[in-house]
Amino acid sequence: MELNSTDNNLTGEIIKELFAHFGRAYYYSECLHRQLCNMYVLGTFRSSSDATRPRVEEKLVYTFSLTLGKVFEDVKNIIPEEIYPNIEEAIEKRNFLAHYFWYEKIHLLY
Repeated sequence: MELNSTDNNLTGEIIKELFAHFGRAYYYSECLHRQLCNMYVLGTFRSSSDATRPRVEEKLVYTFSLTLGKVFEDVKNIIPEEIYPNIEEAIEKRNFLAHYFWYEKIHLLY
């Protein structure tokens, strides 16, 4: 079967759309990661007077070095328990995208 220029254009558009959806999903997972990091930093001070600039920066550096799953474990005592399932699902989907998606699905592009 020969591909004509219309087929090539369609294939190219599908691939662009795939990358766009992947990028968007991964971007949102990074937003969740950063927000959980911020919650960790702000939620672990005993009082607002303890939150000095150097101490905040130290905690940010620490949390930014952690994986999404580890940050979630560290903020479980700060966030409401009823949102745990949503965050756990987001972590599972993010891990699939980051570690397995391309290995399991890239061959389908061809």
